[in-house]
Amino acid sequence: MASTPYPMFGAIEYPVVFQMVQREIYGLYQNERIYDHVCRQSSSWILTLHWRSQSHYP
Repeated sequence: MASTPYPMFGAIEYPVVFQMVQREIYGLYQNERIYDHVCRQSSSWILTLHWRSQSHYP
């Protein structure tokens, strides 16, 4: 039996779960404008949180 860097169930399971999540997100955000807005909003929130964590305010 050849050794693999990961268990076989992981190789099969992960892509299936990822596809399910991807389809769910695509179903929720079929409208490109809503999808773009959510992407921009979440990225701006991440930048804001990152900036706040870097700042020296109490």
